[in-house]
Amino acid sequence: MLVTLGFSLLKGRKRTPGGCTPGCRCHCLVRLRHVLLLLGKLNSRHLCRGEAQMEELAFRATRIFDALRNPLRYRIVRLLQKSPRTPGQLAEALRRPPANISQHLSVLKKLDIVRYNPTGHELLYRIKHPEVLGLLDMAEDCVGKMQIQVGDG
Repeated sequence: MLVTLGFSLLKGRKRTPGGCTPGCRCHCLVRLRHVLLLLGKLNSRHLCRGEAQMEELAFRATRIFDALRNPLRYRIVRLLQKSPRTPGQLAEALRRPPANISQHLSVLKKLDIVRYNPTGHELLYRIKHPEVLGLLDMAEDCVGKMQIQVGDG
């Protein structure tokens, strides 16, 4: 029943348990929230469209942070910052098996952090959005300041 209910809500039925009107254009995330409301897993606060967009942005941002908290993925991004590289070049630089590097590149690609261009029989990976590098720089600056404060105290 949960699967059927979830699919009917995600398909955009006119009536949802969160109190949406027929004109409401809730995102899938909010519709999923309505399913959880039915199951009693969440409180009954209804999200408007603006809140739904904010929640979706927060969800996407946490996915990026989650991916970059892996030290190997972090190092991959930093290496790609210097120059585009193939999975083989990354594996050699990081002293890891190529299959392992490819798995991590797949995660980064799904999140739109990296992209690749075919070059002959290999794929050349590069950073897709330079803003991600700024995010890493800010995180490193923040950590540096926090360590100074801890050392002074």
